[in-house]
Amino acid sequence: MHGPASYGDTFGASRPGLVSGWHHGEDIFSPLGAPLLAVADGTVFSVGWNDIGGWRLWLRDRSGNEFYYAHLSAYAPLAVNGKQVRAGDVLGFMGNTGDAEFSPAHVHFEIHPVSLLSLGYDGVVAPY
Repeated sequence: MHGPASYGDTFGASRPGLVSGWHHGEDIFSPLGAPLLAVADGTVFSVGWNDIGGWRLWLRDRSGNEFYYAHLSAYAPLAVNGKQVRAGDVLGFMGNTGDAEFSPAHVHFEIHPVSLLSLGYDGVVAPY
């Protein structure tokens, strides 16, 4: 993301309402509408809505690592399935959609290394 931000380390914290039961990423807080940047060169995929993540997308880098961005308020024009992007490109904007509706604006961010993709959604590491 671009601009001032803060986060509290909640990776692995209990989340009883989720199927997995634990928090798979970090919540990075910043003003509503702050731009969210691609963390690597790669391909955007799974752009759209789900009830937990709200407006969300995934980015796969050239090595196969995957990055998840959730709770966006809006997408940038580059946020299109199959679109090639460069690190630093704006993908979307800070929000509080999905199950974050009553939370301050933030992005839920996850890192899924290629070596752990066989574990499915649980193949995630702490972003910090």
